[in-house]
Amino acid sequence: PTERELSQMYNVSRMTVRQALMDLTKDGFIYRVQGKGTFVAPPKVEQPLFSVTPFEETLKTKGILPSTQMLEWKLESADFEIASKLAIPISSSVIKLTLLGLGDKEPMVLYNSYFSEALGREMVSNANLSQKSRKSFTTIDLYKNIAEVKPKMQNQSFEALPASSLISDILKIPCGAPVFFVTSIIYDIDDRPIELKTAAYRGDKYKFNITRMVK
Repeated sequence: PTERELSQMYNVSRMTVRQALMDLTKDGFIYRVQGKGTFVAPPKVEQPLFSVTPFEETLKTKGILPSTQMLEWKLESADFEIASKLAIPISSSVIKLTLLGLGDKEPMVLYNSYFSEALGREMVSNANLSQKSRKSFTTIDLYKNIAEVKPKMQNQSFEALPASSLISDILKIPCGAPVFFVTSIIYDIDDRPIELKTAAYRGDKYKFNITRMVK
């Protein structure tokens, strides 16, 4: 309803209605489109931080149908950052795997993962099989079919950044729109780094939460 209609429905002033709509917009419950009106915003996907929750499970709890696309993979030479985080020599061959996570066929998160060449080729093979079976997956799911490699933990850092032109094109958001940029290093049971992953989550679709003890 318009501001005038809401004012009449609830017998309050237009100023009160306008303030209420501003508060709802600020809290993310509604959004406005210039020249079209005000609309109810879809619920954000809430991602807990105290444990690793599969992408598929996270979306399904919100009634969203998850799916995954493997956009590309390629062989690269490790630069200083990749080499240091994966504990390999600079210029070593690494596999870069790019995945796109979708909810109800809408882009939600863009993943870029780096592996040693041997492990990376196995991950790409498993990604191809998962995509053919139309299963939703992330790289964590792909380790299940590699007996000799078991992920144990991941170290993560979080940043709020504006979307680059490349990320905005892939995620279908305006250039400069806010994204949660998460960098993860995944370690195996022997505490060796096996994967460097960056993930760009749409700021209008995701929120993160964590519960901490107070000392």
